[in-house]
Amino acid sequence: MTLRNNQSSFSFPKRKWLLLSAVILLLNLPLPSEAAQPAAERGVGGIVPASVGSYRNSWAVVIGINRYIKAPRLNYAVPDAQSVAAALKELGFPSDKIVIVLDRDATKQRIEQVLYGTLRQTSSEDRVFVFFAGHGVTATLPRGGEQGYLLPVDGDPDDLPLTAISMGDLQRIAQAIPAKHILFAVDACYSGFAISRDVPPTKVDAMYLEVVTKEPAVQIITAGRKGEPVLEEEGHGLFTRRLLNGLTGLADTDQNGVITAQELATWLESRVIRDSQSRQHPQYSRLDGEGQFVFVVPRKEEVVATPNAKEKELNEELKRLALEAERLKRERAVVEEQRKVQAEREALLVEKGKLEEQRQKAESAKIETLPKVVRVIPENGAVHVTPSLKEILIVFDQSMATGWNINCSPNFFLSAPEGKRCTNDRHFWRDDRTFVIPLPSGLKPDQGYSLIINPWVGLERFKLENSFRGLGQSRPVPPQRAFFTTSP
Repeated sequence: MTLRNNQSSFSFPKRKWLLLSAVILLLNLPLPSEAAQPAAERGVGGIVPASVGSYRNSWAVVIGINRYIKAPRLNYAVPDAQSVAAALKELGFPSDKIVIVLDRDATKQRIEQVLYGTLRQTSSEDRVFVFFAGHGVTATLPRGGEQGYLLPVDGDPDDLPLTAISMGDLQRIAQAIPAKHILFAVDACYSGFAISRDVPPTKVDAMYLEVVTKEPAVQIITAGRKGEPVLEEEGHGLFTRRLLNGLTGLADTDQNGVITAQELATWLESRVIRDSQSRQHPQYSRLDGEGQFVFVVPRKEEVVATPNAKEKELNEELKRLALEAERLKRERAVVEEQRKVQAEREALLVEKGKLEEQRQKAESAKIETLPKVVRVIPENGAVHVTPSLKEILIVFDQSMATGWNINCSPNFFLSAPEGKRCTNDRHFWRDDRTFVIPLPSGLKPDQGYSLIINPWVGLERFKLENSFRGLGQSRPVPPQRAFFTTSP
């Protein structure tokens, strides 16, 4: 072969040319170590070093308390702890390194014995994951500020400093544990620790992961803030359920096969806030160090289970939306029922107002229409009344009560003196409107007679019960006079 460059030229023998071509071909082939590198170890920025997520030992302490002695009991804390322990086994935590403490065993003494004692066996190349599901309490300190407490099964909410595990205790425990990376996950809502948010790296590549996994770290993720409810969903606390979802690989948002504690916290925060409708806000803080606790997603999950996990997440989202639609439907029915009740109430109030108005009109009518004497027999002003008259009648225009009061002139029967009663014990009501005064001895001829109905109205000696008045009324009939003359 001949190569030309301006005026110069040179040539190779055929055997040497073939040898050179073979060398060039070999140099362009991929190196065996790179070609065989599993996909799960390839990060966003390149191949994830083997040291990332490689711990000498992985330890876990899993605590769940339902049956509190001095605090309200819970429903799902124990199942939450059991599910987390099972999930950790798939994430590289050996069964003999997982300590599970449940219910009556989860006393303050036992928990501290495990945290201070058992975890002292860890080394500087180990990781420790501590999960707690139970009551979290926040107390106000006398000199200001707050202190968060985890409540053991024998904890007393009225004596937290002596019976509970404070946030300060957790920090001291972490300082006494030799392990390089420590992560606390607390399914309880409480505060009392400084919130510090890591600045997300601009690029999560192999170099970043190698650096942060070499540095020590103590991190904490809690289910929510002080005073927020710890919500439950399908037999688990909402926070724990999303934690379990995230550890299957869903929290590996950059799909590099590694979930850092910060990555997990960010994913949990968005999911829990969304699914709780902003009633629960997970909190994340770095308590010490500059490194990152790391979970390595199992390779089989990358190859086989990730599509299923995505499908599972989609199904859960559809289920959540269906539940949300059902909740809105129930709320709409309640609102409609409330509107109906309100409309009926308003209608009843209107009807009541009308009835009250009618009652007031009726009362006014009663007050304005006092009983009147419509007739006296003999008639007022009559002359030539027969002396043999046997009774005097007084007729009213409405029903009357049984009281009465009459004064008469001196020439009435029995020669009653002026101002004295001219009736006798034989008077009676013929009906509810007609009052009868019997005259057994008749009247004297050629005499003038007068009588006064209710003569004492307005005077001190007047008594309502002994006067003519309408039935059910509290005012008497005004005084009225009648006069007649007998014939000779």
